[in-house]
Amino acid sequence: MPQIPPNYSDKAIAAAASVDPDYEFRITNTANNILDGWLVTATGRPKLPQASTASLAPEKDLFVLVRDDNATVFYDLEEFAKAASNVTTREKVLVERLVDSVGMPGVLALIITITIIYIVAKGDAQTQVPEVLSNALGVIIGFYFGTKVMAKKEP
Repeated sequence: MPQIPPNYSDKAIAAAASVDPDYEFRITNTANNILDGWLVTATGRPKLPQASTASLAPEKDLFVLVRDDNATVFYDLEEFAKAASNVTTREKVLVERLVDSVGMPGVLALIITITIIYIVAKGDAQTQVPEVLSNALGVIIGFYFGTKVMAKKEP
C-alpha cells in the first residue's frame, strides 16, 4: 500500500467521519495519482456497539478522493466511476489542447515522425525506416497541409 501523506490521511478520515459520525474509520487501502490525488478506502466500525447488535453491525467501506484541500466521499466504486468520468485532469487538458491546436492529422504526423526519428537514432548505418511509415508520414503531412491551404482559400 503506498504511503499516503499524513495530512491527506487525516482529511480522508475526517471526511468519512463527517458522512457517518456513528462509525470510527481507519484507512485500509490507498492509491496514488488517481485524478491528481489519492483514492483512499476508509473502513469504519460502529463506535458504540450495543450488546445485542455488536456482532450484527457490519463494517462500512467508504471511498474518499483527496485532492489538495478537499476530500470527496463516495459510497461505492460505481459512484466514484461516474464522478471520475466528468473530471478533467491535467493530462486530459494537455491532450485536448494538442489536438485542438494541430488537429488529429497533426498529432498522427508528430507520432510517426517521432517513431521514425527513434528508429534512425537507435539503429545502425544499415537500419532503414520501414516504407509503410515513410508513406504514411507523407500522406498525413500532405493531408494536413492540404486542409490548411483549403481552409485559407474559403471565404
